[in-house]
Order: sequence, then structure tokens, then C-alpha cells
Amino acid sequence: MLEECALPYNVHAVDIGAGDQFKPEFLKISPNNKIPAIVDPEGPDGQPISLFESGAILIYLPARPDDSCRATYAASTRHCNG
Repeated sequence: MLEECALPYNVHAVDIGAGDQFKPEFLKISPNNKIPAIVDPEGPDGQPISLFESGAILIYLPARPDDSCRATYAASTRHCNG
């Protein structure tokens, strides 16, 4: 999705075999040690925001405050049912 939105990004490998997902620096991004996780340095109000789990990331990116990603979803998928 980051490439589809033409957003710049850096990939950081998380070695789950070595327990990288439990290290303090990763838990700052994903407190529940979930992968994938992203940090948007230009989130709401210009403040960084961390997101984890694919669904949350895919919902957030098209709705970014700066409207940089113009991806759209079919009408039947516009609302999340919880």
C-alpha cells in the first residue's frame, strides 16, 4: 500500500526468532508486539503516529491527514463492522 500511495518508507527487519518484537525500541512502536507496524512521522496534527496490524494500517493510509494516498475502496467496504 505504501508503494501504491507513492509514500516514502524504510523497511526494518524484525527477527522474531531472536525476539526483536519484544525489545523496548519495537514495543514503543507496537506495544502489543504485533507485526507489521509503521510509524508515520507526519501523522495527525503533524505529530508522529504508530500503527500496528495490517487492517489498521490499510484503513489509516488512505485517510491520512494530508490526503497523499488517494486509494479508494468499493462502496461495500467503506465501513468497518466490529
